[in-house]
Amino acid sequence: MRYRTRSFAAIVAGLLLTISAAASATAAGPTAADVAAIKNFKLTTGFLHKWEAYEAIAAKHPCELSPFLVMNKTKHKKPQSLDEVAAEFDSQPGVHAALKKSGLTARELFLGMSALMGAAMEDVT
Repeated sequence: MRYRTRSFAAIVAGLLLTISAAASATAAGPTAADVAAIKNFKLTTGFLHKWEAYEAIAAKHPCELSPFLVMNKTKHKKPQSLDEVAAEFDSQPGVHAALKKSGLTARELFLGMSALMGAAMEDVT
């Protein structure tokens, strides 16, 4: 697997896309801690295997386990940070058990999704 240093703009864009798409909220923007967490997150084969395991579980129950669909249903809350989005997602029925079964936490899932989006955006630019 080839690793590159992700640009700040790609990291912030990936994080904003993940948080806004998942939370469907008008967030003030990522905190400095959120940006640092994304910048330092390593997309390892271990993470990718866990993410694939979660995605396989979520594909069987998308309405209950898809981060975007689940967070779209929780419009009454407007998470502002990555940790708040992760906590809100983890609190939804069935999510914690599916994450545990795949070996991920909600925070790791959102960090990884943000890193993947940032890497994809960097490849496009």
